[in-house]
Amino acid sequence: MTNSFAFGQITDENTDFRLNKQMTSVGFIYRYIGETINLFGTFFGIPTEIQHATMGQTDNGQGRYIKENLELIESGYVMLRQLIENTSDAE
Repeated sequence: MTNSFAFGQITDENTDFRLNKQMTSVGFIYRYIGETINLFGTFFGIPTEIQHATMGQTDNGQGRYIKENLELIESGYVMLRQLIENTSDAE
């Protein structure tokens, strides 16, 4: 919820925006968030087939395509929601 407003403002036209030349782009950060969400599942034994294009990498245009980034975030959200719903309180 806290990121939904900001995510809604990202478009294919502004994914290359940066605070300065040394910073990563909006699209790169967006993709990084999607990859990270999916990586959380591995800590709970849920494997992921997500290719990590941003972690430990330099921004070379990864994350330029909003649709792909949004799909990563949505799949990660679904995975985490199912994990929560299917995990007992004792666990």
